Amino acid sequence: MIERTERLIRVISSNFFKLEIQGLIISVNALSISLDTQIPNSNLWIQRKGSAKSHILKILSESNSDYFIRLPDKLFETSILEDFDSEWFRDKVWIHDDLIILFHGLTSKQRQQLMGFFTEFLSSGYYERRDRSKERVKRVEGRISCIFPISQENYSRYGKELFYQTLVPERLVPIGFDFSAEDMRKASEIRLEREERNNPSENIRIDLPFSDEKVRVRLPREFHRDISDMAVRLQLLIGLSATRGVHYISNFLRSHALLNERDEVSREDIEILRLILPAHSEPRESLESEIRRFLFNQLLEKEEVRSTEIYERFRDYTDRAIRKALINIKRDCPYKRGEKDEIIFYI
Repeated sequence: MIERTERLIRVISSNFFKLEIQGLIISVNALSISLDTQIPNSNLWIQRKGSAKSHILKILSESNSDYFIRLPDKLFETSILEDFDSEWFRDKVWIHDDLIILFHGLTSKQRQQLMGFFTEFLSSGYYERRDRSKERVKRVEGRISCIFPISQENYSRYGKELFYQTLVPERLVPIGFDFSAEDMRKASEIRLEREERNNPSENIRIDLPFSDEKVRVRLPREFHRDISDMAVRLQLLIGLSATRGVHYISNFLRSHALLNERDEVSREDIEILRLILPAHSEPRESLESEIRRFLFNQLLEKEEVRSTEIYERFRDYTDRAIRKALINIKRDCPYKRGEKDEIIFYI
């Protein structure tokens, strides 16, 4: 039922350090351009410099070149309206190396114009420029998903003030994971090992089942309560309005079903999203996020994970800290009781 998810995660985990959940989220949301939905999902990916955000996007773009548009480093509203091919607006995924680079150096008016374009287009699927007499001068329309990475350092310094009142979280839903200094060291080691094996990024592929025809994926009524509950969680996590939260979650679930070549959302889609939902937030280092990542990877490989495995894996932490994290995780991941109050998680 989720074999394609398992294959995708294996590719990411074997080449990149601790990016399985974020890599899955952006891949699934990129697929939302193939759904019969009016507005596809878009993400702002917040993570430390050098943690391979742009690298993964480059691989996705090269593996699915008919559907990805890599934006130039500098961009203006005028160039979007006058220079972009009309096909670029039709069911495409727009990506960029770093959103701060995109906006850095623009005048206040240029920033406002660019913000205005993305705010309107990602909300309604069209954008109009009008002259002083309110007459329409230029109009573009279509459907795009935007996946824009931004370094955690730049987001902390500029991003909230620059983007939060306009693009985030309603149009670009944030995802993030806080890499420690040790994480960055390990990520660098993995990159060096790959180069020594003569396995450059050109040999890595992440092929997604995009479709030129709009795909209808059924969302059974029995999952409506789950979707509403997750929308409330998103509102608490990032301030995303409940109506947009329902739309975002529904798109993700249907895209995840599409990734796994199904025409109907299943309980497994719901359970995976519930487990990884807290990744939709600003980066924060926590034991809970580490345990969720561990559970996510383990449950893709085997049917059950016991709490004794978690205590052993994270034995450097106190039992009290682990118990506190598991209380929150039990809210999202199905579990049952084993012997001697052992907790057994499953999907």
